Amino acid sequence: MISIILNESNEEAQFVAAWPDVPLQFYAAGSLCNVVHPDTTILSVFIHTAVRAEDLARLPQLRLIATRSTGYDHIDLDYCAAHGITVCNVPAYGERTVAEYAMALLLASSRLLIPSTVRLQRDFRADVAGLRGIDIFQKTIGIVGTGRIGRNFGRMCTGFAPTIVAYDVHPDHSWAAEVNATYVGLDELYRQSDIISFHAPLTPQTHHMFGMEALSQVKHGVIIINTSRGALIANEALLAGLDSGQIRAAGLDVEEYEHLIGTVTRTPEAHLLKDTLAHPHVIASAHNAFNSHEAIERIITTTIDTIRKVQAGIAPQYVVMDR
Repeated sequence: MISIILNESNEEAQFVAAWPDVPLQFYAAGSLCNVVHPDTTILSVFIHTAVRAEDLARLPQLRLIATRSTGYDHIDLDYCAAHGITVCNVPAYGERTVAEYAMALLLASSRLLIPSTVRLQRDFRADVAGLRGIDIFQKTIGIVGTGRIGRNFGRMCTGFAPTIVAYDVHPDHSWAAEVNATYVGLDELYRQSDIISFHAPLTPQTHHMFGMEALSQVKHGVIIINTSRGALIANEALLAGLDSGQIRAAGLDVEEYEHLIGTVTRTPEAHLLKDTLAHPHVIASAHNAFNSHEAIERIITTTIDTIRKVQAGIAPQYVVMDR
């Protein structure tokens, strides 16, 4: 049985068209994994559905999880490896889409675009006091993580004649030569950069890779961009930097503790998140960087291709964890 937890209702028609004669089990967006039918052999989810060990234990016939995302930190890979479950993702769907969004956040943050718009449209004021931004031209841009998205972001940056420094545990020297980037250690990147854009995956090693110690190293007035995973950056450090001016502005599509958005939780983490999002020098959205017509189409077609290959006994293209 193929079970699909939807992200948008219009996805259902595309999956049905792919398998018109096969019964598919659909679940509404936001459904928990514990509602999935126990006879499921193939499961497709989006990032908002956690797939944990206790959920997987209910699915003894499961052989494939096809997540319709690049990230896969919502899936218990250790359990999958131990129980012969292949995990596939869609790493290439948003390699330009998300990079473009990161650039949009950078441009908006550097020139205080949202405060300028709010002042005119909401307050009906035309003065520019307090709205002075900075040029990106010839600044030093640090790129943390040079996978597909980080590399494309670097290519987009070249039009501003920057100095590009990069950090990755697996440096891509061909890309570095293409964009005239220099790989440096993470601490050195923090020290040199006027702008830092995060494109690393969330792992135990990258969790809070920007914290209070990193804040003490960065240039005064640095701009922070994050379109990867919220927990790469400790909210405590981010808010402290914004309050002190050490961080000039932050453009965020992901936030630490973002699972608390929309809840009535009154924990310290929830208050920290709210204070961060409400800061006047923050531009924030909630996982919207992937959301273009073209990217969504690539997500669905790649996922369908992955499932078809597995059904046919052919190795799929994008394997995160192979059984």
